[in-house]
Amino acid sequence: MTKIPFNIKYRPQIESGKFKVVTADGRPVTIQRWDMKGNYPILACTMVKQCNWEGDESWDEERPFAYDKDGHAAGTAPADKLELFLISEDPELTEFEETLKGIVNGFGGDVMTGEGAKNSGARLFEVARKQFEKDLPHWKKTNLPDGIDYALDEAIFSFNGYSISINELEKLPKEDNV
Repeated sequence: MTKIPFNIKYRPQIESGKFKVVTADGRPVTIQRWDMKGNYPILACTMVKQCNWEGDESWDEERPFAYDKDGHAAGTAPADKLELFLISEDPELTEFEETLKGIVNGFGGDVMTGEGAKNSGARLFEVARKQFEKDLPHWKKTNLPDGIDYALDEAIFSFNGYSISINELEKLPKEDNV
């Protein structure tokens, strides 16, 4: 999940649902209008805490606020936490994807040096290997004798104190060259 400052230029992404609008403290916001006259063209509603004059009773109530194009509410203080932000529901990235993102972002468009490429390549290879191995079948420690055993309608191959299901071996890549 990514939180970025509000800007009216993201209206299409907001209306399509790509971005959710929230207050600085994370309360959901519903935008009612985008075209009010004046310096505060956006009319939006959010829940705020209300209390009686004595201050001994409080409740949440939805209230409207006018906002400028950058998501600042008219007539409020920063302590009110009413300024707008956008939340993007980015998909969870694997360690490999996060590493790649970090490497690419780290260069900021600069040309990678030979040493930088070597270090980044090695790190990327290590993370890719870890990701790949996670999906491979694994041998498990066993007390079975070497050979094939049939248990629970499943063939188990055992060798040197480890065993693996024959079905799991089917997941390994196959090579047709002989």
